[in-house]
Amino acid sequence: MKMSILYYALLLTFFVSNDLSTRSEEIRKLRFMPQWLPQAQFAGYYVAAQKGIYKKYGIDIELIKGGPDRPSSVYIKNNSADVVTMFLSTAIKLKSSGTDIINIGQMVKKSALILVTRKSSQINSPYDFENKVLGIWGSDFSIQPLALFRKFDVQARIVPQSETVNLFLMGGLDIASAMLYNEYHLIINSGIDEDELKTFNYGDYGLNFPEDGIYILKSKFDEDPEFGCNFVKASIEGWEYSFNNIEESVDIVMDYMKKSNVSTNRPHQIWMIKKMQEIMIYNDDNKKKISTYLDENEFKNVANQLHILNIIGNKPEYKDFFIDCSSDA
Repeated sequence: MKMSILYYALLLTFFVSNDLSTRSEEIRKLRFMPQWLPQAQFAGYYVAAQKGIYKKYGIDIELIKGGPDRPSSVYIKNNSADVVTMFLSTAIKLKSSGTDIINIGQMVKKSALILVTRKSSQINSPYDFENKVLGIWGSDFSIQPLALFRKFDVQARIVPQSETVNLFLMGGLDIASAMLYNEYHLIINSGIDEDELKTFNYGDYGLNFPEDGIYILKSKFDEDPEFGCNFVKASIEGWEYSFNNIEESVDIVMDYMKKSNVSTNRPHQIWMIKKMQEIMIYNDDNKKKISTYLDENEFKNVANQLHILNIIGNKPEYKDFFIDCSSDA
């Protein structure tokens, strides 16, 4: 009887250890790089990592810091990151130049990128940009400004803009680049009244380019489509948790910011995550949802604009560019 009990105990230990071994083998490494420094713009991804959501989907996530001097387009092209976020315009340009990337989740459907100036500068239209000093972030963020300049046939004096708005606040820029959920809020919080500012929204000039999308090399996605789509599904879950638990999510984001030596303040990050909720959430039958679908007409509009302005040569085909990883696909 004792031998029988011992036998079954050993057998149970074998199956448990074998099951744990199998599970550990199912967890695979994935290097993910957002296109900017850690902040609430990417809260869903940091929350999914911190709360173990990626692991639940079989992903051992490694988060790589992005930023103005660390373009995510370069990292994915050089295979230094497996999955990245990019603006749609950046991705189309990269695809057109020969890097076979695909979009597996369009998280942000409209442009939040703006140009901002002081009303006292007397810059009232894009034609007034001529010879003005204008700040632009690195190459991944320069496509819309360059498209605007070409559309209005103006030549601005472009200078590199860092992750802060200090140069604009000190008068070193006539016009600054800003995101509505980030730098614009920082400018207002610096003491400049909104009534003192003039903003230029790209959408008002036919250049409303959808922004943050999730991208992967097609060859890597084809190795295991389920694994790639699991990243999207886990990210959606992370975003849903973030929007339902804003205070906790900001705590998580600020921890990542601290580790990356990125300065911030809590009210600004709360403001940012709420703005991200406004641009990412849509109502369907009175239910709030996150859509990752890339509209074909939106894609074609951006590709056509880039082609007309000679920013790209051949236009990528929609069917070769987007794969729907949504759960109901």
